[in-house]
Amino acid sequence: MLSTLGLPPDVRPDAPHPDRHPELVRASTRARRTMSASLEVLVKAGVFHGDSELLGLAFRAAPRGLVMLRLAGKLSGEHDFESIRREVMRLLVIGARAV
Repeated sequence: MLSTLGLPPDVRPDAPHPDRHPELVRASTRARRTMSASLEVLVKAGVFHGDSELLGLAFRAAPRGLVMLRLAGKLSGEHDFESIRREVMRLLVIGARAV
């Protein structure tokens, strides 16, 4: 898939061009703000450290990858979806905690 090549939106056929779809740009901006808003509060309160937008992306990406593994039938054996999810979230929270 071309989107994995890191091509800019005007080159990637699977990405809407911002000039032709400004509503998608606005929606994407809102989604990123929503993902990072609660984390920004935690960063400002000194609970977490780091860039709240980057933390939001990490907290979004990790469970998404887990879901993809489940949908692909790659989760088998002694560790089920829920136990892996708990461990991923534990690691994310520990890593994001302010020292």
